[in-house]
Amino acid sequence: MTATKLTHDTIGNLQGGGIGEVVNDAINRCMQDCEGRPGLDKDRVLTIKVAFRPVLNKGLDGAETFSTVAVKPQVAVSVPAQAAGPEFLHVSPGATASGEPEVAAVFAQEGLFVRVTATKEGN
Repeated sequence: MTATKLTHDTIGNLQGGGIGEVVNDAINRCMQDCEGRPGLDKDRVLTIKVAFRPVLNKGLDGAETFSTVAVKPQVAVSVPAQAAGPEFLHVSPGATASGEPEVAAVFAQEGLFVRVTATKEGN
């Protein structure tokens, strides 16, 4: 049996193939965000980082030799933050039950004649 060499083709085999699945999920997340917000002209970024660290092993003669490398993969996805415009709340000064000053942000009171409309499902 021939050992498989780590290359760009086999990187997905790390962690028992788990990294390949994580990369596929990350690609899917980027694509779903593009589909969900096609008018947002910003990058969705998939970063694959692989760190290599040499490991020295002591032989029977006590000499350290390089025969192993620790390979640590990382996958990260960055999508633009979802944001809405500001909502303006009123500032209401007051006091707590113990008399301490308190300032609260409160929602504006709706008008008395706000019409509530029912919608049918699917509309």
